[in-house]
Amino acid sequence: MTEFKTTGEIKGKIQQVTAENEKRVYEFTMWHEFKPGHAYAAAVDIAEGTGGDSSVLYIFDISNIKSLIMCAKFSSATVSTVEFAYVITKILKLYNNPWLICESNGIGTGFLDTLRITYNYENIVREGKDNKYGITSHI
Repeated sequence: MTEFKTTGEIKGKIQQVTAENEKRVYEFTMWHEFKPGHAYAAAVDIAEGTGGDSSVLYIFDISNIKSLIMCAKFSSATVSTVEFAYVITKILKLYNNPWLICESNGIGTGFLDTLRITYNYENIVREGKDNKYGITSHI
């Protein structure tokens, strides 16, 4: 069984990332920096950016699949889907562009297109016979 290690007593460092228009600065928490030779994966949950639910990025060190470690987290309830794509692309680069899993239904389709086409992020998990970007979520 895989054990998920939370950050526990480790206090994360607050990092800053600038929006594309450089008028807004976002913060994210980093518990563990990139280590060469380690494997990373990322997961995204997208919201509309209207102040309700948050858009969230999680980055995990998956080098030891039996003991996953959360390395970084970005969360914002007010970031637009386009700006979210830009911001997380910058954060993902800090971890050598890990594979990203994201739902493709709803607003996920437009988000994934922005991520791929506008910001050239290609390490996105695909599914199905048509090999489409993202995964379909049935909640």
